[in-house]
Amino acid sequence: MAFVVHEEWQGAGIASHLLEYLTNIAREKSFAGVCAQIVSSNKAMLHVFQKVLGAADDIKSWCGETCMTYYFAEHLHDARDDHHGNRAVVTSDSLSHFGG
Repeated sequence: MAFVVHEEWQGAGIASHLLEYLTNIAREKSFAGVCAQIVSSNKAMLHVFQKVLGAADDIKSWCGETCMTYYFAEHLHDARDDHHGNRAVVTSDSLSHFGG
């Protein structure tokens, strides 16, 4: 997923609303959490994720990008115990379901 908000509408809460909406869908579909890859210099988008989802469970930065991972509380134990099992993750590029 990508958030692009026209300059005139930035700061109106549109990206926050979209993130909340997509996060709710992910929870309804029993996804384990969300992971966002954000250009590190994009402080506004980093702030949106922190404002909507709180502190990330895991943050990694490399080559000018920051990856922020958030596990939903109802899946926190399972997601951390088994990263390669039947888990679902929302990435910044797409909605994907892994495992089966």
